[in-house]
Amino acid sequence: MTPLFQGKIDNFCAAYAVLNALRLIHGISDFQARSLFSALLLRQSRDEKMFRAILEHTTDYQELVDDFFRQAGEYFPLRVKAPFGEDTGCDEVWEALRDYACPERGRSAVFRFRRYEAFRVRPCADHWTTGHKMEG
Repeated sequence: MTPLFQGKIDNFCAAYAVLNALRLIHGISDFQARSLFSALLLRQSRDEKMFRAILEHTTDYQELVDDFFRQAGEYFPLRVKAPFGEDTGCDEVWEALRDYACPERGRSAVFRFRRYEAFRVRPCADHWTTGHKMEG
């Protein structure tokens, strides 16, 4: 048996990335994370079309991430910055991630990565995560 893991069937990796960033920089508890996550789901579910896109993985989750950061900003001091766009070169992306993945300075990197295989239109991997530290 291959066990299921977070994100395999629920498509909420973007929300978990935000929660993990909050845990890194603000030390939120499991209870706080659950409360924030529940409030996010309730708010998102009010727009059935958007919520269905989340559940069916037909969105890039950017609106969900932005909404979650806005919500968290009501409880925790946050400064959210998008240092690069989707056409930015790999070297610049890695440099930005090295700079932002630094919880000792109260910073973390939340980002989406997609991996493509030759001759495929859709990515074989599409995942949001949190950068803790960059080494090497």
